[in-house]
Amino acid sequence: MRRTSVVLIALVAALVIGATAVLFTRTGASAQGAWPEPPTADPGLVAAAAPADQPAQPPDLRRRLNLTDEQAKRVEQIMATFRGRAERLRIDLARARLDAREAFLQTTPDRARLATIARRIGDLDAQLTQARFDMLADLRQVLTPEQWGRMQMMRRGPGSFGGGFRRR
Repeated sequence: MRRTSVVLIALVAALVIGATAVLFTRTGASAQGAWPEPPTADPGLVAAAAPADQPAQPPDLRRRLNLTDEQAKRVEQIMATFRGRAERLRIDLARARLDAREAFLQTTPDRARLATIARRIGDLDAQLTQARFDMLADLRQVLTPEQWGRMQMMRRGPGSFGGGFRRR
């Protein structure tokens, strides 16, 4: 019994520390330089965040895709919209997963609550996937077929012969 209590206390402490770290990172501490900002977009596609005095797109992307000024501006607008939408969804997803962990800490987990949380997680995952698809469809309209093909090759990486999207 005592061993179970110690394990339970350690698990709760780990969850609290993890949740605090997530909330600390998401509430602006990263903007003050306390912690590095986690990436929110494909690193090979567009930089996750850039200071106001620097372009948000790596110069390499602009050069490799041969983007015009107008295209570069549109790509940045699309990516900024996606980053904001995805960030909100990821925060909600982290909260839902934390709710699930808390539900499992109960002696007898409430199955109805877990079912609600599972639906919420599934819905948020679907919204995140839809946001990604919307972003890619918007990019597809801005880029020429040649630029789109080059971007797809950049995202897959060298030596990659299969299609599909990289995992988040």
